[in-house]
Amino acid sequence: MHVPFEILPKNTRIWVYQSHSPIKEKILTPLFQKFCEEWMSHGNQLRCSFIWKDSYFLILGVDESFHPASGCSIDKSVHFLQTIEINYGQSFLRRDFLFVEKESTLHLLLHKNIKESIKNGFLKKNIYIINTAVSSIEQYEKEWKLAAENTWIHKYF
Repeated sequence: MHVPFEILPKNTRIWVYQSHSPIKEKILTPLFQKFCEEWMSHGNQLRCSFIWKDSYFLILGVDESFHPASGCSIDKSVHFLQTIEINYGQSFLRRDFLFVEKESTLHLLLHKNIKESIKNGFLKKNIYIINTAVSSIEQYEKEWKLAAENTWIHKYF
């Protein structure tokens, strides 16, 4: 069942997906609402929601105190995202890039360009990286942006 994202508890399990192009929110919102209305885990309806963040991120959440998401239900969400990509050209499953926030602006950075970006001074230890690894609303609220030196990128400095 689709509920407003704001009413989900802090321990809600979330998945963050990013897109390399601005999200087509007007087109995709009704599709995601319908998906949330129908999303089930072993015959049990999931209490779930989603939000769009900063034009490039989808945050999908399930209140697992109501019913936990199963491997099969998670697979169903990934298949839904694949269908969105095929039918609407909006990819959420690419993992070869990240977003850097510099001077309040998001910049897409391909993983293969990280070393070069450090070398040319674009990427510094104190520049914020969007943390798509957050797994709960509570963690999202506290750790959405991390200094590069506090992420997996620190090994390149």
